[in-house]
Amino acid sequence: MVNLETEIKKLGLSDKETKVYLALLELGQVSPSEVASYSGVNRATTYVILEELKKKGLATSLEKNKKVHFVAEPPERLSHLFEIEKKQLEENFADLKKILPNLDKLYESRGERPKVRFFEGKEGVTSIRDDILKTKTKFIYQFLPLDESFRSFPQRQGDYREKMAKKLVNIRRKTIYHTVKGEVFPKKLGKSEYKFLSSPHFNTEIIIYGNKLTMVNAMKKPIGIIVSDANITKTMMLIFEVIWKTIK
Repeated sequence: MVNLETEIKKLGLSDKETKVYLALLELGQVSPSEVASYSGVNRATTYVILEELKKKGLATSLEKNKKVHFVAEPPERLSHLFEIEKKQLEENFADLKKILPNLDKLYESRGERPKVRFFEGKEGVTSIRDDILKTKTKFIYQFLPLDESFRSFPQRQGDYREKMAKKLVNIRRKTIYHTVKGEVFPKKLGKSEYKFLSSPHFNTEIIIYGNKLTMVNAMKKPIGIIVSDANITKTMMLIFEVIWKTIK
């Protein structure tokens, strides 16, 4: 019976609800006091639980000898618990959608404080890639250590590269890159411009887009951050432009 209790509790019933329900299944038509005695749950609590089980469709009441008795519904009615759970989730989600605009206002009211998010591992860095793809921007500036990036994220050459190509059709991109292969990109391709930096060798990818800045260290265990702040982004753009002009 202990195993039955454990499994039924997984369906969403509390410990005492489970004990009372199992007592009903075994005893048939019984009074609340009999249920309390058999289940080990005190009498006052048993009354409350029996009413809860009725609401959940797991028990019914009837009058017998001018006294109220309870009987368990067939065990297949336990599936009704999932319907209750589903309905509750739907109601909670509807409530969440109502308050989201107000939560967004609170989120945006934090002022000029930079927002920094930290990511770790390849899955974390994939989240950074996704943020770059979904953020609306008129430009992308990047420092790209091509060898490290391709070695750590070979998928970059597939799906990510295709999605980025579509994103770049209508926006301006400037890329300063390094690779042991030398110059591999044309100076200009559409709205994208490339400059090869032979030295010094760098291994951290930096991307500036919209009001955001990402930095990804692709060496060994990848780590990365996203900084959301207009002033920091503007400063990094100025630094990028200075370096851009020094490269022939």
